[in-house]
Amino acid sequence: MTTPLFSPTSRQASRPQLTPLSCHASGTRPRRGAGCLALLLAACTAGSPPPEQTAGTVSGVIEYRGQESGPLRVAVFSSFPPRGAPVAEVVIEDPVFPQAYAVHGVPPGRYFLLALVDTNVDDGDRYRPRVDPGGTYGAYRSPASITVETSGSASGIDLGLVAPAPGSPWDR
Repeated sequence: MTTPLFSPTSRQASRPQLTPLSCHASGTRPRRGAGCLALLLAACTAGSPPPEQTAGTVSGVIEYRGQESGPLRVAVFSSFPPRGAPVAEVVIEDPVFPQAYAVHGVPPGRYFLLALVDTNVDDGDRYRPRVDPGGTYGAYRSPASITVETSGSASGIDLGLVAPAPGSPWDR
C-alpha cells in the first residue's frame, strides 16, 4: 500500500511501462525505416514517455534495532534537506528488520533517500526526530546522493535508522 510520506498531498508517480517496439511484422522488413519511424512517433504521442524518460527503481535493505514500531516510510527526494513532496515513495505497513524495500517510479536523476518509522500515524506524515526513528543513505547529517539511470535501478542502497533523539538536521 502506498501512502504519502512527509506531505499529505504527495503520491508516487504512475507512468505507463514501455514495451519493446518491433519494426518487423510477419517476417517482413520495413523499407528505409519509414514504418519504424511512424510507429515510434505514434507510440510517443499516445501518452507513453519517450525511452529516455522511463522511470527506474531504488532498492535495498533498511536496518533498525530499536523498540519503536509503526509503518516504515521510504522516500526519494530531489534535495536535502527535503523540500516539498517526494519524487517517489513506498510504505511498508508492518516492517520486520532488516527490511527490504523497493521504491518504483523514480525518473532518471540525482536523489536522496530518506526513511522513517512512523510511530504515530495520526500526527501527519512529517518526520519527527524526537519520536520517529529515521535515517538517510550515507551519513545521517550529510547524506550521499543516489543516481538513477534511464530505465535503470539503483540497488544496494542500504541504510540504518537512528533512534529518536533531539538534534537531528530535521529537528526544527
